[in-house]
Amino acid sequence: MIKRVLKELLADWKVLVFSLAIMFILIFGLAKFQNDYSYAVTSGMDAFACTSQFMPVSVFVVSIFLSISINKNNFKPDRVVLSKKNTSVWNYTIIKTVILALIMSVFIFAVTFFISKVFFEDFFNWNTKESAFYLFTGMLMEDINYVLVLTAYFCQCFFGICTAAIAPLISFWYFKSYVSGAIIATILILAGHVSSAAFLYEQNISYFTLVEGMDIRYHFIFPPLVLLILIIAGSMKTKRDFI
Repeated sequence: MIKRVLKELLADWKVLVFSLAIMFILIFGLAKFQNDYSYAVTSGMDAFACTSQFMPVSVFVVSIFLSISINKNNFKPDRVVLSKKNTSVWNYTIIKTVILALIMSVFIFAVTFFISKVFFEDFFNWNTKESAFYLFTGMLMEDINYVLVLTAYFCQCFFGICTAAIAPLISFWYFKSYVSGAIIATILILAGHVSSAAFLYEQNISYFTLVEGMDIRYHFIFPPLVLLILIIAGSMKTKRDFI
Protein backbone atom coordinates (compact mmCIF):
# COMPACT_ATOMS: atom_id res chain seq x y z
CA MET A 1 0.00 0.00 0.00
CA ILE A 2 2.85 2.39 0.83
CA LYS A 3 4.44 1.70 -2.56
CA ARG A 4 1.12 2.59 -4.23
CA VAL A 5 0.91 5.81 -2.20
CA LEU A 6 4.41 6.88 -3.21
CA LYS A 7 3.63 6.07 -6.84
CA GLU A 8 0.50 8.25 -6.77
CA LEU A 9 2.31 11.10 -5.03
CA LEU A 10 4.99 11.00 -7.71
CA ALA A 11 2.27 11.03 -10.36
CA ASP A 12 0.99 14.26 -8.76
CA TRP A 13 4.50 15.74 -8.67
CA LYS A 14 3.39 19.07 -10.11
CA VAL A 15 0.95 19.63 -7.25
CA LEU A 16 3.55 18.44 -4.74
CA VAL A 17 6.30 20.70 -6.10
CA PHE A 18 3.94 23.67 -6.25
CA SER A 19 2.91 23.04 -2.63
CA LEU A 20 6.54 22.76 -1.51
CA ALA A 21 7.28 26.06 -3.26
CA ILE A 22 4.37 27.71 -1.43
CA MET A 23 5.63 26.28 1.86
CA PHE A 24 9.13 27.61 1.16
CA ILE A 25 7.79 31.10 0.53
CA LEU A 26 5.66 30.98 3.68
CA ILE A 27 8.48 29.74 5.90
CA PHE A 28 11.02 32.18 4.46
CA GLY A 29 8.62 35.09 4.91
CA LEU A 30 7.70 34.12 8.46
CA ALA A 31 11.28 33.45 9.49
CA LYS A 32 12.70 36.68 8.09
CA PHE A 33 10.03 39.36 7.96
CA GLN A 34 7.13 38.64 10.33
CA ASN A 35 8.31 40.65 13.33
CA ASP A 36 10.07 43.99 13.61
CA TYR A 37 13.60 43.05 14.59
CA SER A 38 15.17 46.39 13.69
CA TYR A 39 16.08 47.08 17.33
CA ALA A 40 17.50 43.65 18.07
CA VAL A 41 20.20 41.23 16.98
CA THR A 42 18.48 38.14 15.58
CA SER A 43 19.63 34.53 15.70
CA GLY A 44 18.71 31.27 14.05
CA MET A 45 16.34 30.27 16.84
CA ASP A 46 14.26 33.35 16.08
CA ALA A 47 13.43 31.74 12.72
CA PHE A 48 12.03 28.68 14.48
CA ALA A 49 10.18 30.67 17.14
CA CYS A 50 8.50 33.09 14.74
CA THR A 51 7.62 30.44 12.16
CA SER A 52 6.13 28.24 14.88
CA GLN A 53 3.96 31.06 16.20
CA PHE A 54 2.29 31.71 12.84
CA MET A 55 2.35 28.17 11.46
CA PRO A 56 -1.39 27.49 12.05
CA VAL A 57 -2.63 30.41 9.92
CA SER A 58 -0.17 29.68 7.13
CA VAL A 59 1.05 26.10 6.81
CA PHE A 60 -2.04 24.42 8.29
CA VAL A 61 -4.51 26.37 6.14
CA VAL A 62 -2.53 25.63 2.96
CA SER A 63 -2.46 21.95 3.97
CA ILE A 64 -6.26 21.79 3.91
CA PHE A 65 -6.41 22.61 0.22
CA LEU A 66 -3.31 20.58 -0.62
CA SER A 67 -4.97 17.54 0.93
CA ILE A 68 -8.09 17.97 -1.20
CA SER A 69 -5.99 18.21 -4.37
CA ILE A 70 -3.87 15.16 -3.53
CA ASN A 71 -6.62 12.91 -2.14
CA LYS A 72 -9.66 13.73 -4.28
CA ASN A 73 -9.16 10.70 -6.53
CA ASN A 74 -9.27 8.28 -3.59
CA PHE A 75 -13.06 8.45 -3.36
CA LYS A 76 -13.90 8.03 -7.05
CA PRO A 77 -16.54 5.33 -7.64
CA ASP A 78 -14.30 3.24 -9.91
CA ARG A 79 -11.78 2.95 -7.08
CA VAL A 80 -14.23 2.45 -4.27
CA VAL A 81 -16.04 -0.47 -5.91
CA LEU A 82 -12.74 -2.35 -6.16
CA SER A 83 -12.29 -2.12 -2.38
CA LYS A 84 -13.80 -4.85 -0.24
CA LYS A 85 -14.88 -2.47 2.50
CA ASN A 86 -14.96 1.18 3.45
CA THR A 87 -12.11 0.86 5.91
CA SER A 88 -9.78 -0.08 3.04
CA VAL A 89 -10.54 3.22 1.28
CA TRP A 90 -10.26 5.22 4.49
CA ASN A 91 -7.05 3.52 5.65
CA TYR A 92 -5.42 4.15 2.28
CA THR A 93 -6.43 7.80 2.46
CA ILE A 94 -5.00 8.13 5.98
CA ILE A 95 -1.70 6.48 5.00
CA LYS A 96 -1.41 8.77 1.99
CA THR A 97 -2.16 11.83 4.13
CA VAL A 98 0.33 10.83 6.82
CA ILE A 99 3.10 10.28 4.25
CA LEU A 100 2.25 13.62 2.65
CA ALA A 101 2.37 15.33 6.06
CA LEU A 102 5.70 13.67 6.81
CA ILE A 103 7.19 14.91 3.52
CA MET A 104 5.92 18.44 4.13
CA SER A 105 7.10 18.46 7.76
CA VAL A 106 10.62 17.27 6.91
CA PHE A 107 10.79 19.88 4.15
CA ILE A 108 9.56 22.69 6.41
CA PHE A 109 11.97 21.71 9.18
CA ALA A 110 14.86 21.53 6.71
CA VAL A 111 13.99 24.92 5.20
CA THR A 112 13.70 26.55 8.63
CA PHE A 113 17.01 25.05 9.72
CA PHE A 114 18.66 26.17 6.47
CA ILE A 115 17.41 29.74 6.97
CA SER A 116 18.49 29.71 10.62
CA LYS A 117 22.03 28.69 9.70
CA VAL A 118 22.55 30.74 6.52
CA PHE A 119 20.74 34.03 7.16
CA PHE A 120 21.71 34.60 10.79
CA GLU A 121 25.15 35.14 12.28
CA ASP A 122 24.46 33.15 15.47
CA PHE A 123 22.12 30.21 16.02
CA PHE A 124 21.32 31.17 19.62
CA ASN A 125 21.70 34.54 21.37
CA TRP A 126 18.72 34.62 23.72
CA ASN A 127 21.12 34.95 26.66
CA THR A 128 22.01 38.53 25.62
CA LYS A 129 20.08 41.77 26.05
CA GLU A 130 20.62 42.58 22.37
CA SER A 131 18.53 39.57 21.31
CA ALA A 132 15.02 39.61 19.87
CA PHE A 133 14.00 37.28 22.68
CA TYR A 134 14.90 39.94 25.26
CA LEU A 135 13.29 42.67 23.15
CA PHE A 136 9.89 40.94 23.17
CA THR A 137 9.94 39.27 26.60
CA GLY A 138 12.23 41.44 28.72
CA MET A 139 13.90 38.25 29.90
CA LEU A 140 17.02 36.23 29.15
CA MET A 141 17.26 32.51 28.47
CA GLU A 142 20.65 31.22 29.54
CA ASP A 143 20.25 27.72 28.14
CA ILE A 144 17.87 25.79 25.90
CA ASN A 145 17.08 22.12 25.35
CA TYR A 146 17.50 22.00 21.58
CA VAL A 147 16.31 18.40 21.25
CA LEU A 148 13.07 19.09 23.11
CA VAL A 149 12.33 22.45 21.46
CA LEU A 150 13.15 21.39 17.89
CA THR A 151 11.28 18.09 18.32
CA ALA A 152 8.26 20.08 19.51
CA TYR A 153 8.56 22.25 16.39
CA PHE A 154 8.56 19.19 14.13
CA CYS A 155 5.62 17.62 15.99
CA GLN A 156 3.63 20.85 15.78
CA CYS A 157 4.17 20.85 12.04
CA PHE A 158 3.46 17.15 11.47
CA PHE A 159 0.37 16.74 13.65
CA GLY A 160 -1.00 20.12 12.56
CA ILE A 161 -0.71 19.27 8.87
CA CYS A 162 -2.22 15.80 9.43
CA THR A 163 -5.20 17.14 11.37
CA ALA A 164 -5.85 20.01 8.96
CA ALA A 165 -5.50 17.68 5.97
CA ILE A 166 -7.95 15.09 7.31
CA ALA A 167 -10.69 17.65 8.11
CA PRO A 168 -11.99 18.11 4.53
CA LEU A 169 -11.59 14.39 3.83
CA ILE A 170 -13.79 13.28 6.72
CA SER A 171 -16.30 15.94 5.65
CA PHE A 172 -16.52 14.38 2.18
CA TRP A 173 -16.50 10.90 3.66
CA TYR A 174 -19.70 11.59 5.59
CA PHE A 175 -21.37 14.54 3.83
CA LYS A 176 -20.05 14.40 0.23
CA SER A 177 -18.53 17.87 0.54
CA TYR A 178 -14.92 18.96 0.73
CA VAL A 179 -15.95 22.60 0.91
CA SER A 180 -17.79 22.42 4.24
CA GLY A 181 -14.89 20.64 5.93
CA ALA A 182 -12.35 23.06 4.46
CA ILE A 183 -14.35 26.11 5.54
CA ILE A 184 -15.00 24.81 9.06
CA ALA A 185 -11.36 23.79 9.55
CA THR A 186 -10.10 27.15 8.28
CA ILE A 187 -12.48 29.09 10.55
CA LEU A 188 -11.51 26.99 13.58
CA ILE A 189 -7.80 27.50 12.90
CA LEU A 190 -8.13 31.25 12.40
CA ALA A 191 -10.41 31.66 15.42
CA GLY A 192 -8.12 29.55 17.55
CA HIS A 193 -5.10 31.59 16.52
CA VAL A 194 -6.76 34.95 17.13
CA SER A 195 -8.13 33.86 20.51
CA SER A 196 -4.86 32.13 21.49
CA ALA A 197 -6.77 28.90 22.14
CA ALA A 198 -4.66 26.58 24.28
CA PHE A 199 -4.73 23.68 21.83
CA LEU A 200 -3.03 25.79 19.13
CA TYR A 201 -1.11 28.29 21.28
CA GLU A 202 0.53 25.79 23.62
CA GLN A 203 1.89 23.74 20.71
CA ASN A 204 4.15 26.48 19.39
CA ILE A 205 7.67 27.32 20.51
CA SER A 206 7.30 31.10 20.41
CA TYR A 207 9.10 33.30 22.93
CA PHE A 208 6.21 33.53 25.37
CA THR A 209 5.44 29.81 25.27
CA LEU A 210 9.04 29.07 26.22
CA VAL A 211 8.99 31.71 28.96
CA GLU A 212 5.80 30.28 30.46
CA GLY A 213 7.21 26.78 30.21
CA MET A 214 6.49 24.07 27.65
CA ASP A 215 3.50 21.89 28.46
CA ILE A 216 4.42 18.43 27.19
CA ARG A 217 0.75 17.46 26.92
CA TYR A 218 0.10 20.01 24.16
CA HIS A 219 3.26 19.12 22.25
CA PHE A 220 3.27 15.33 22.37
CA ILE A 221 0.00 13.96 23.81
CA PHE A 222 -3.09 15.99 22.84
CA PRO A 223 -2.29 16.44 19.09
CA PRO A 224 -1.88 12.70 18.35
CA LEU A 225 -5.00 11.95 20.43
CA VAL A 226 -7.10 14.39 18.37
CA LEU A 227 -5.66 12.92 15.19
CA LEU A 228 -6.46 9.39 16.38
CA ILE A 229 -10.05 10.40 17.14
CA LEU A 230 -10.51 11.73 13.60
CA ILE A 231 -9.02 8.56 12.11
CA ILE A 232 -11.29 6.32 14.20
CA ALA A 233 -14.33 8.46 13.35
CA GLY A 234 -13.65 7.94 9.65
CA SER A 235 -13.19 4.20 10.05
CA MET A 236 -16.65 3.87 11.64
CA LYS A 237 -18.47 4.65 8.40
CA THR A 238 -20.01 1.51 6.90
CA LYS A 239 -22.48 2.67 4.24
CA ARG A 240 -21.20 3.46 0.76
CA ASP A 241 -23.68 6.24 0.08
CA PHE A 242 -20.85 8.54 -1.07
CA ILE A 243 -20.40 6.60 -4.35
